[in-house]
Amino acid sequence: AKLRSRDVILAINKFILDRHGNIHSSGRRKTLFDVLHSIPIGQRVTFKVYRKGKILNLKGTACIPKASRVRFQPILKKRKLICIGGLVVQEVCLEIIEALN
Repeated sequence: AKLRSRDVILAINKFILDRHGNIHSSGRRKTLFDVLHSIPIGQRVTFKVYRKGKILNLKGTACIPKASRVRFQPILKKRKLICIGGLVVQEVCLEIIEALN
């Protein structure tokens, strides 16, 4: 959608965001995170943004960023785990993110 650093997102797909990035609809508060994760990969997305004194309407398609710093790690045996007193810590990977969704 050609979003830029310092753009202020005002709305996503007609969901209007308040100054905290929350959406108040149907009695339940949703966050920007909730809205973005509800959009399927490949679906068209519209953004209303404030940029350098102007309000712009941008359109794009939901996708996984090509230059993502989150890597794939499908083979469980190759993941590096650190155990600290029963707490297991590991670097996040796309498979973990998908499992948490």
